[in-house]
Amino acid sequence: MLVNQDNPLPNNYAPTLATHSSGYLVDERIVSELDKMLNDGIKDGVSLLICSACRSIEKQTALFNDQVSGHKEEGLSKEEAI
Repeated sequence: MLVNQDNPLPNNYAPTLATHSSGYLVDERIVSELDKMLNDGIKDGVSLLICSACRSIEKQTALFNDQVSGHKEEGLSKEEAI
């Protein structure tokens, strides 16, 4: 599912979340397939790393604003930073 400025989630979107063994919150529908993928990676000698998962709107907004602020501190304009 692509979610961005041009493809927002519907206001009523509320996935059913489950805590994966990694500690991340994920859509409950993917837990078994995620485990299979991670285990298959181990079998193939590949170490897969989950970098992020489900985030609240508040968390995503804070991360975005922090990134924009950091870019602006580096001298970029607001438009360039976004």
